[in-house]
Amino acid sequence: MFGVFLLFLALFLASFNFIQKIWLKYILVISFLALFCLPLYQKNHSVINLWYSFFDAPCILSILLLLCFILRKMLKDFHTGLKITHFLEQNALNLAFCVVVFVLGLILFLGELNLIGFDLYHSSLMYQGMIVFIFVMILYLIKPFYGILALLSLVFMIGEKTAFDVLIDVYLWLFSLIFLVLKGLNKIKLRLRK
Repeated sequence: MFGVFLLFLALFLASFNFIQKIWLKYILVISFLALFCLPLYQKNHSVINLWYSFFDAPCILSILLLLCFILRKMLKDFHTGLKITHFLEQNALNLAFCVVVFVLGLILFLGELNLIGFDLYHSSLMYQGMIVFIFVMILYLIKPFYGILALLSLVFMIGEKTAFDVLIDVYLWLFSLIFLVLKGLNKIKLRLRK
């Protein structure tokens, strides 16, 4: 449930980016979060609860990336000048990360639906471990920060069926898809202008 709360917090922070007055931006963010946490009907049926019931909780890697995004946005808004702000700016999500997450997610989700000949999610632990190792190494090669976040999320694997449960989910996969589509549209628009 905390992950869904963070998801909405990040969404609202990104949505109200056009507002120049910081105090107004954060009043709106807090107001919308409060509205989404209030029960709509009966007991415990808020928007966040309903969202959680439809799509489940974000994976640990998504939560860590959301925390980094929220921290980066808040430090940037309040002009703290801390060194961590520059570090988080350098390690914002990039195209290569989204391509790797999209491809792995596509293979996992198509396999789960039996649309391709193999299902990594229900394969043996040896194959899963090998795929997770390759995934973490590729993320580390893209940027060490991504690999470290992936390893950190694997530490929290207690109680999960597979390592894929803490590394990839629908939220992260959809974000990667949207990121790739928007980048592609930007490139097409730039080429059409020439």
